[in-house]
Amino acid sequence: MKIVIIGCGAAGIVASHVIKKINPDADVTIIGREKSIFIRCSAPYALAGIDSLGKCEKPAAMVTGTGARLVHDEAVAVDVKSSAVKTKSKSFDYDSLIFATGARPFLLPIGGIGLKNVFTLRTADDAKKMSKALKGSHDVVIIGGGMIGVETASLLSDRFRVTIVEMLPSLFPLSYDKEYSKQVEYLLSKNGVKVLLGKPVAKLTGDKKVNAVHVARRKIKADVVLVAAGIRAETDLAKRSGIKTGKFGIETDKHMKTNIKGVYAVGDCAQTFSMLTGKPVQSGLVTTAVVQAKVAGMNVTGMDATFDGVLNSSVTQIFDRSLGRVGLTEEQARLEKIKYKVGTSETLDKYDTQPGAKPLKTKLIFDHGGMVIGAQVIGSGHIVSGIINMISFAIQRKSTVKGLLKLKYAAHPELTPLPFADPVVLACEAVD
Repeated sequence: MKIVIIGCGAAGIVASHVIKKINPDADVTIIGREKSIFIRCSAPYALAGIDSLGKCEKPAAMVTGTGARLVHDEAVAVDVKSSAVKTKSKSFDYDSLIFATGARPFLLPIGGIGLKNVFTLRTADDAKKMSKALKGSHDVVIIGGGMIGVETASLLSDRFRVTIVEMLPSLFPLSYDKEYSKQVEYLLSKNGVKVLLGKPVAKLTGDKKVNAVHVARRKIKADVVLVAAGIRAETDLAKRSGIKTGKFGIETDKHMKTNIKGVYAVGDCAQTFSMLTGKPVQSGLVTTAVVQAKVAGMNVTGMDATFDGVLNSSVTQIFDRSLGRVGLTEEQARLEKIKYKVGTSETLDKYDTQPGAKPLKTKLIFDHGGMVIGAQVIGSGHIVSGIINMISFAIQRKSTVKGLLKLKYAAHPELTPLPFADPVVLACEAVD
């Protein structure tokens, strides 16, 4: 069995691990055009000096340790009729092919985007070049108020003057409702980050190297600019191969199969769908990529696994506050014309007898029948990710207000809210 995987990110690596675990004799080749295996989520921390760039790059043994073959080359053509992948230097035959080509950053179609010291943050080279440019710099402008933009702003704010520019009227516009976005905006402003909302960037200017970002009638000084305006699925190779693509990436079924027999797609390059609405959506989350890769890996080896869609569960850290979300927001529910109910709670993340107890705010969203369809949480520490993961499972199990009211939970002075102040139960009690 010959399997070729195009792409050496999380999706490609996980798929190879699953295949080799189920069938150690499988001949697995991963083709990766990047020089190293890069842990992309850690890039903002590397820029801030919290993690070293070296730790963000993993050795080839992450792939080859299972017996798979790693080829540093670029796939330039796929011949689905002869089942072969052509790279710049050679050709690889396959019985099954997995596209794990990932995504590329979206570059705004504005003047000056090609100036020096204008970066995206996707590869190890991106991180190294931006890290070098930051040395001796003072003013950093981040274009985009999503997770990467806001995380990077918070991490760089103690060393630089940082400005975030977001063309939509709120931060995290596709992930959180406005009251949660406002809290993040306040947190950033409190810590010295300037936030400009509802204003698109007009152009970048400078003499070879960027020195200003023009927003409306304002001119913002910039020694370094990070463009974090989202991603686009890397589908060019698939399109040239006759593989169907949709608005958000390569089209697949629940087995991660494309329209071509023996060809699969996983991760950021693959269009996925909402578990709640069934509609095509973009995910761009490594957790989505990992699950899809496992499904494809199992199916390649002859098993029957399915992918059930996404809830886009995510968490982030902004200064000393943790933020998490899952499922639909209120705004998304309205757009889907779903009749919904909301329950909220405000408590502390520890017993009030404990030093360092901090506020914990939780919002749950239920459909008209009482089934939970979304959650947003802001607090501190790991308790936020715990709540989000639990509600994610609750959504998958079609749990209801009545069911969650009977939640069997633990309590401890240093680790949880007071026994009578569980945030999920309190939010359920607040539902009309």
